[in-house]
Amino acid sequence: MKFDLDPKITAILEAQVAAGLYPTVAAAVTAAVLGAAPTDAGNLAWAKPYLAAADADIQNGQTFSEEEAFRDLDGLFDSP
Repeated sequence: MKFDLDPKITAILEAQVAAGLYPTVAAAVTAAVLGAAPTDAGNLAWAKPYLAAADADIQNGQTFSEEEAFRDLDGLFDSP
């Protein structure tokens, strides 16, 4: 069966394949239709760049206190 998807949906599916969550776009669509979880839900490879950036910040002394962190979080949740 052939069908056309909205370009936004296609981009999401292709991103999931690129991230290694599914082997093909067809597999991602099948999982979406069946309500299945990604085949590699435990794969956190996507987080590596964020962890590397955080590690670099720590190494460069670019940190902030727990109080500052919670103040910033409180501000996010207080926003409309």
